[in-house]
Amino acid sequence: MIMAKNQYMEDRNIREPNTLLGEETEQLVDSFHYENNSSSIYKKVNSNRSKNGKHSMAFHKSLAVVNVAAGLDGCDDQLLPASFRALEADLNLHPSLLGYITLAQTLMLSLFSPIWGFLSDKYSRKWMLVFGTALWGVATILLANINDFAHILFFRAINGLALGSIGPISQSILADAAKNESLGLSFGLVQLSSSLGRLIGGVVTTTVALKYFGGIRGWRLCFIVVGILSVLLSIIVALFVEDAPRQVRKNKKMDYLDGESNTNASNNNSNNNNINNNINMNNSLDNNNSFTGLSHQSTRTYILYQNIVELLKDSLSKKSIIIILLEGFTGTIPWLALSFNTMFFQYCGLSDLQAAIITGFLLIGSAIGGVVGGHFGDIMHDISNKHGRPLLGQLAMFGRVPLVLLIYLVIPKRKESFELFALSCFCIGLSSIAGVAVNRPIVSDIIRPDYRGTVFSLTIAIEGVGSSLIGAPLFGYLAEKIFKYQNNNLLISDMPEDIRINNAQALSKTLFYLTIIPWILSFIFYSLLHFTYGKEYLKMNEIIQNEYKYDDEDEETIPEKKMLT
Repeated sequence: MIMAKNQYMEDRNIREPNTLLGEETEQLVDSFHYENNSSSIYKKVNSNRSKNGKHSMAFHKSLAVVNVAAGLDGCDDQLLPASFRALEADLNLHPSLLGYITLAQTLMLSLFSPIWGFLSDKYSRKWMLVFGTALWGVATILLANINDFAHILFFRAINGLALGSIGPISQSILADAAKNESLGLSFGLVQLSSSLGRLIGGVVTTTVALKYFGGIRGWRLCFIVVGILSVLLSIIVALFVEDAPRQVRKNKKMDYLDGESNTNASNNNSNNNNINNNINMNNSLDNNNSFTGLSHQSTRTYILYQNIVELLKDSLSKKSIIIILLEGFTGTIPWLALSFNTMFFQYCGLSDLQAAIITGFLLIGSAIGGVVGGHFGDIMHDISNKHGRPLLGQLAMFGRVPLVLLIYLVIPKRKESFELFALSCFCIGLSSIAGVAVNRPIVSDIIRPDYRGTVFSLTIAIEGVGSSLIGAPLFGYLAEKIFKYQNNNLLISDMPEDIRINNAQALSKTLFYLTIIPWILSFIFYSLLHFTYGKEYLKMNEIIQNEYKYDDEDEETIPEKKMLT
C-alpha cells in the first residue's frame, strides 16, 4: 500500500503534500489499489471457475474411460481361465501347459508395466491408453483363430504386454483426480468395473466354451467379441476423450540450471564490476556455440539422471513401499491359483453352468467388496491415518484362512455342494479389499505425483513376477507331480469316477496350499505397516501442498488440501 502511494506521488512530482492534498492522494491511491486488486481477484476467480470446470469434465471423462477399460481388462483376463477345460478337450493342453500360457501373459505384463508407467508419467496418458487397448484387442482376436500351443503362447504374451498399460495409467489418473479421503472408494469403483467384466466374461465363456455357434466353438467366439470391443474402445478414446490434468511441480527440479538463472537475476541489481564479469562470461559462452547441441543433450541426460536418482532415493527406498512390494509379491500368488477354481468345480461333478455361477459369486463378492471395502478403508483412514488402512489389510487376510479351509478341505467334492461352494466363494470375494483399500491408497499417499505411474507399475510388475514365476509353474508341478493329477481329454461326464475324484483332490490340495500360505505372509506384511506408514504419509502430504499444482493452474490460486492428523 505504501509503495503504491509513493509511486502515485512520484508520477505526479508531488514532494511534500499538504494535509488536504495528502488525504486526497491517499483516497485516490486506495481507490486505485482496490480497483486493481478487485480486478485481479475477479480474473483469478473466473479463471479458477473455468479451469475447475475443465478439470471436472476432463476427469469425469477419463474416470469413465478408466472404468470401462478396467471392465474390458477383467473380461479379457477371465477368458483364458474360463476356457481351460475347453482348451484341454480341444487342444489337449494339460494344467502344466495352461500354466505356461498364464506365465507368458503375466510375465510380459509384469516386465512391461514399468515401461508403461514411465511413459504415462512423461507423455500423454490418453494416447498410451489408446495404443494399449488397440493392441490387446488385436491380440485377443488373433488368439481366437489359432490351434498351435506355441502361437497361443506368443499372442497371449502380446496380450499381457498390452494389458500392462491399464494398471499404471488408470491408477495414475485416479491418484490425481481423487482426494485423500476418497482414494479407497475411487479404487474400489475400478475394482467393481473389473469384477463385473470378469463376471460377464467368466460366466458367459464357461457356459458356452464347449458349444458350437455356426461352426465356431464358443470360447473362440468369446475371444473375438472381447477383442472387437477393445478396439472400439481405443477408437472412442482417441476421438472423444481429452487428457486429464495431472499434478506437476510448481518449480521444475533443475538445480544446476536454477543456479544459472539465479545468477542472471541477481546481475540485474549488481554493481558495475559484476556487470563486467557477466559480459566477460557471455563473451566466453559465445566462443563455445559449437557445443550447443552437446549441451542440450547433456541437459536432457542430466535431468533423466536426476529423475532416476530421486525415484530410487525418495520413493522406492521408503519402508512402506518395500513392504507393499513384498506383500504384492506373495499376495497375488493365490489369485493366479484361483484361476483354476472353475476347473476344480467341474471336476467336483458340477455342470459348466454351475461352475460358472460359483466363479460368478466370487466375482460379485469382489465387486461389492471393492466398493464397500474401499469406502470403509477411507473411514478407517479418517479415524486413524497411521493405523486404519494397515489394520483393514490384516482383517482381510485373517478372514480368508477359515474360508479356504472350508472350500478345499471340508466341503464334500460333489455336485450337491453347489450352494456351500457358492456362499464360501462369495465371502472370499468380499474379502478382496486389500488392494483397493490399502495398497493403492498407501502408494498414492506417500509417492510424489510425478512418479506415481512408475511406482504403480513397479508394484504391478513385482506382483506379476510373484504370480507368474512362482504361482503358475508351482501350480502345475504340485498338481501333477506331487498330488498326481491325471491329464485326459474326455468330457467329465464320460470320465471314470476314480479319475474324476483323483483330479478333484489334486486340484483342491494345490489350491489350498497356494492360497493359505501366501495370505498368512501377507498378514505379517500388513502388520509391519503400522510402524512405517504414518510418518511417511504426513511428510508427503506436506510436500504436495507446498511443491505441487495442476499443470494448467496458477500458483496463486492453488486450492488447499485437507491435512489429516
